[in-house]
Amino acid sequence: GNVTLTDVDVSDLFDPPALTTDLGPITCDDVVGGDNVIATMAPGDEVDCTATYTLSQADIDEGTVGNTATATGDSPDGTDDVTDSDDEDVTLPQDPSVDIVKTARPITNDPPEGDDYVTAWADSNFNGRPDAGETVTYDYVVTNDGNVTLSDVLIEDTVDARLQVSGVSATMGAESDSDGDAQTVEWQIPTLGVGESATITVNFLVGSSVPAADAVNNDGTVVAEAPLGDPGDPADD
Repeated sequence: GNVTLTDVDVSDLFDPPALTTDLGPITCDDVVGGDNVIATMAPGDEVDCTATYTLSQADIDEGTVGNTATATGDSPDGTDDVTDSDDEDVTLPQDPSVDIVKTARPITNDPPEGDDYVTAWADSNFNGRPDAGETVTYDYVVTNDGNVTLSDVLIEDTVDARLQVSGVSATMGAESDSDGDAQTVEWQIPTLGVGESATITVNFLVGSSVPAADAVNNDGTVVAEAPLGDPGDPADD
């Protein structure tokens, strides 16, 4: 403008879910004590003000941080009668990722005679081979190794026909296998935070004798929804 302004106050307001309380002090150049109130500004004056905002997980899940800076000052004829605002949106790149590691839990068998030995199943009759009625235990460790919160995390596994699911437990979530198929595992975790892991433990009964040298192959899979995904579109899981 063409008049001197006084007591020019610089403020900033953030759009939800961002919190204005996460903004550090606003400091303006050439202001005693680094305050955010500029005592006097003559026509043509420019003053740089800075502040640091601390990102939250909610901000990253939102994918953007929006805020509006406002400067309000006094003209010679009034109080808080000169003001202007400017907004800025900062895009936050998202990197959704989930990892699953499935392992057969080693079982130490303690026969009444001879030394202990380790197998991938509970060798209840100590004959060194998996037999019908013995159990195999798998652990599925699912980890959110991306930078956003995941939802609707679904762990699935269709196992070898020689095995039957006899029990499922986990550190979080609930079973979602509605068809009662003894050859399938379906476990749902509503939310998995960044860096968070869940362990799903599944016990299987050996349904028929399996030679010790035979491999019993099956693959666990996990799918999840990112914050900006469409829950109705499986293609973006």
